Amino acid sequence: LRAIGIKEDDEVIVPTHTFIATWLAALNLGAKVIAAPVKESNLLIDEERLESYITKKTKCIIPVHLYGNIANMQKINNIAHKHNLFVIDDAAQAHGSEINGQRVGNLADITCFSFYPTKNLGALGESGGITTNNLSLINKIKSLRNYGRSSNDYSKNIFQGGNFKGDEIQAAFLIAKLSKLQEIKENRRNLISIYENCSNKNWKLIDYCSGASPNLAVIKLKNFKLRSKLINFLAKKSIQTSIHYKIPCHKQTFLEQNQFSINDEDAMQALDISNRILSLPISEVHTFEEIKYVIDAIDEFYCKYKIV
Repeated sequence: LRAIGIKEDDEVIVPTHTFIATWLAALNLGAKVIAAPVKESNLLIDEERLESYITKKTKCIIPVHLYGNIANMQKINNIAHKHNLFVIDDAAQAHGSEINGQRVGNLADITCFSFYPTKNLGALGESGGITTNNLSLINKIKSLRNYGRSSNDYSKNIFQGGNFKGDEIQAAFLIAKLSKLQEIKENRRNLISIYENCSNKNWKLIDYCSGASPNLAVIKLKNFKLRSKLINFLAKKSIQTSIHYKIPCHKQTFLEQNQFSINDEDAMQALDISNRILSLPISEVHTFEEIKYVIDAIDEFYCKYKIV
């Protein structure tokens, strides 16, 4: 966002349902977050409703490829081009995801990746990366990450940058792991398929597109109370679950009313999603038997409590 010149009072469109980091990027520059709704089927930003959230102050759209799914980038890019906006996609959970033969990282003006250890392409510690095909943005980002130094003369600081350089040990680890990314993706897709094939009228995964590189296996339950009961039931069977994300961004306590905009309908949707979603176990090292154990436990839960 610094690289494209986002400043105070600019507006940045982000999904209502995402990790808070997506919002913080804009808020930390003094920009105003405009929260746009997501689709119930896959929890990705709803491109069909996106245009109505654009104003004269809008400078950028940030779609999030949440859980390894891919937002409809063709439609989003078309909308952005029509209104002369930048598109920066948050691909923190989408390493290796692809659509129509194109990998995520090559679908927007700028793509931001996280290499946190829990990601499909995870480092040993904190790490991240940016991709872009725009040479001027490449040069500016390289400068911003290194105190704003000029590439021609390190004694000159041409931007107000910072120390955002990556760690060489993390880079070496990631380079080695990169050759395994396709294998990691295929293993995760196989496990997602098991969940999909065994789901029933009581529970099912959100929709994962064919090119997704699943980072999380997310289901939506009927309500908050049912989710709590299921979490406790699975825990007793040594099955760990999580919630991504339990509190919607607009409900975070640090926010002030003038920092963001969200209408009542979209706020209700975000809260409803946060109250119903549950992340089930998945990683490239889980086995078929382990995932089947989780599925059998969920089915046992519904059978035992006669939940319909």
